[in-house]
Amino acid sequence: MKTENSIHKKSYKEMLFREGDLPVRISWSTLPPIAHYHSELEVSITLRGHGRYFVKDTVYELYPGSGLIVHGQDIHYGFPIEKGGLLRAVLMFSPALLESRPAALKKLEELTGLTTFTLSSTETNNIELLIRNIEDEKAGKRDGWKDIICSELERFLLTIGRAALESSEKVKVPNSIIKDVIYYLNNTYAKKQSVADIAKECCISQSTLRRAFRQETGLGVKEFIIQIRINAAKKLLEDSDTKVAAVAYSVGYDSLSAFNREFRLVTGISPSDYRRSTR
Repeated sequence: MKTENSIHKKSYKEMLFREGDLPVRISWSTLPPIAHYHSELEVSITLRGHGRYFVKDTVYELYPGSGLIVHGQDIHYGFPIEKGGLLRAVLMFSPALLESRPAALKKLEELTGLTTFTLSSTETNNIELLIRNIEDEKAGKRDGWKDIICSELERFLLTIGRAALESSEKVKVPNSIIKDVIYYLNNTYAKKQSVADIAKECCISQSTLRRAFRQETGLGVKEFIIQIRINAAKKLLEDSDTKVAAVAYSVGYDSLSAFNREFRLVTGISPSDYRRSTR
């Protein structure tokens, strides 16, 4: 996987919703190969195929009926692990839509901290139909469409909340020999270190590290570090007035030009333009 082929032209945080749009988005059969984050809640249901999904510092198995909840600001991405592709229904929305619906807000609160759940085949079919109805209402914009979408979102949350409570099987977390490596990189991404240094720190051979890391995360070690650094930089650009050069240094870059180049490669825009677009 070449880095250039793994890059979206715009970051997800910028492209989720346009100003004035109803903050609900549906997507199908997408597995973003680049680590990203956004402030909206994301819930996905796997309909067909198998894959893996990285959320925060854990890799999860994707299989028919498996559900994942990605909470705001959690870094995540995924990739298929077999031929034939992967079909997922992905619903992203702003919790602010449900401010006048106490039952939905209560369920949202109960789901805080939950990442996985499993649906039966009947529940999976019902959830797919519900998501398609939300998509149709948003596209058609017929009389009362916003109220219908909010009602369907409430039903959606109540359904997956019940499934999460009742399901005896949780989404599987594969036994990962690189779990400690991911934890280590999440805490040392600003440190200047080679793959050999990382392998030594994590007590694993370089060849095993390179092979297992790509197999389990879909990215090379250096690609993964770039994603962590750029996401950390994005948060600093959004939440502070720190100069771009200082941001670059704080996330591990000695060269401002290298930081600008990799930031543009990942997000499609310069750090300065990104900061302006999020203010």
